[in-house]
Amino acid sequence: AEHALFFSTIGSASLCRGDLEQSLEFHRRSLEIREDLEDVPAVINSLNALSETHLAAGEAVEALTLARQGLEMANELGDQPGRALALHREAAVYLFCGDLEGAGERVEASLEISQQQRMKYLGIRNHLLRGRIRRYEGDLPAAEGDLLRALGVHARAGTGVGLIECLLDLVDLHLVAKDLDRAREELQRACEATREISHPGLVGQVALRRARLQRCSGVEPTEILAALEEVEHNARDCGNRILRAASLVEQAEIHIELRNLDEARQSYSEADDLHHAFAEQLPHPLRGHYLSLYRVREDQQSERVVREISPEETPIPEKVGEEVELKETVVLEQSDHAEEMLRIASLLTEAASASLPRVLIPKALACLVRSTTSKQGWILARNGDEVRVICGANHDGTPLKGSLERIALAAVEDVWDSGRAILAPRVVDESRVQAMEELYSSGVQSLAVIPLYLDGTIRAVAYLADPDSTQLVSDSGKLLLDAHAGLLALLLPRSTGVTTRS
Repeated sequence: AEHALFFSTIGSASLCRGDLEQSLEFHRRSLEIREDLEDVPAVINSLNALSETHLAAGEAVEALTLARQGLEMANELGDQPGRALALHREAAVYLFCGDLEGAGERVEASLEISQQQRMKYLGIRNHLLRGRIRRYEGDLPAAEGDLLRALGVHARAGTGVGLIECLLDLVDLHLVAKDLDRAREELQRACEATREISHPGLVGQVALRRARLQRCSGVEPTEILAALEEVEHNARDCGNRILRAASLVEQAEIHIELRNLDEARQSYSEADDLHHAFAEQLPHPLRGHYLSLYRVREDQQSERVVREISPEETPIPEKVGEEVELKETVVLEQSDHAEEMLRIASLLTEAASASLPRVLIPKALACLVRSTTSKQGWILARNGDEVRVICGANHDGTPLKGSLERIALAAVEDVWDSGRAILAPRVVDESRVQAMEELYSSGVQSLAVIPLYLDGTIRAVAYLADPDSTQLVSDSGKLLLDAHAGLLALLLPRSTGVTTRS
């Protein structure tokens, strides 16, 4: 038993140094001894330790299999500490694969048991994991509370991998919240802590966050690009597929800023290939979650000109009713989809009893913009060669009376002429819009331009700048867009109608 504990300790220490091969070797040796001794609680601990190391190596299937073995044995034995640890390991795998709901359920169960069993360290790791889940779900205040709780304990314990993980998660959170000063502060602490330990993988993670912060701070793109290429090389050497793909996506976005479109497409393609290669190894239920988390498709013309656009809005009565309250999420779950459809049905009912249905147009547009987490959205009508803005909405659903430079007139004309929607998860990849310079100059990375039909006639166009790309490729997202388009077409006055060109 002493030898097993000794080997297990070496395995855990090796993991903290980033030496995954040695960690796996010593945890396996520990497991063999414990199995020979028929020490079931110790076997459960070894299975969970191996699960952690396999996940650190990006081997999610192996990690999940081991965690499930540990959970099954813990349930049979009635070993509550072992059960809490196995649930935590399962939650980590589910989060890694993008199943936020599955991860959340397991981390809550593990947290409850760890509190009952006074497992303080596991409780803190559960708070760290729950903080990550909540950040992905968009609940930033709750996420920060969990992360700060974990940070406090790890900081008191001194410099280590746990401290750096907490700091990097806080950097990610502050970048999402656009609080660059706090992101810079936490990143500096992470840099200092990383110098005190030997862990190549964490060096790459810190460098990736530094590049993201520099992008937000307006640092010269070519300087950031060189740093990201170094991150990619580091990730390749460490075998970290996720870090490598993340650096490639950042490189692609910088290439777009520099108008290097071929290089951008190449970087995006390499990142997608890495994600697809990993997703193919996952059980089918997790595959879609993973690709959705990283905004990757499950499957893998000339510019037209409109002469004039007028910022003058078609007169619409000011009273538009209460703003629809929506919850922003990174991934649209089934329950959220059902709620969105109910909101659309509610607006349809409201329109049926309204003397002037068009008064609901701003409310319906706000609903569309917020449900797709677009940065801006407009309803555009056309009279001859002139395009008019009927109304606009910001990302939070509030009225928008500007940002017209983000509207690519050629894309609007394309949709009117062809009668087909443009759904571009990435502008640089969509042949119908990838040559439109105004999209790059205004920073639009994803785009949806949707014709609003009624009785075979395009009555107007819904234009969404930077919608959540996952909703442009998923079946549920497309269904939701169709429902919104049908609602908006019914609300528009018939005088906005334009017959589709053949």
